[in-house]
Amino acid sequence: MIEIQLKAENQRLKRTDKEPIVGYSKNIIKAKFTIEGDIWKDVDKFAIFTDAFDNKTTIHLGSESNCNCIVPSSCLKTSFFKITVYGGI
Repeated sequence: MIEIQLKAENQRLKRTDKEPIVGYSKNIIKAKFTIEGDIWKDVDKFAIFTDAFDNKTTIHLGSESNCNCIVPSSCLKTSFFKITVYGGI
């Protein structure tokens, strides 16, 4: 399994690894999130994966500060994708 590492500190999300991502992969790329900062404490976290055509997939990450999910295969069929993390009660 390929694992990409992302770190959210308050409102900034940054990728912290250099692992290559293979296009058209399916269920093999894991996104591992480390989420820090008081604004994230005790809130449910969600990741939004947006492909190059602006199609979005939202995944519930839970309320822990370390969480992970599988990168949706739909995002890996385009030339790039974006990740957004948000929290809510």
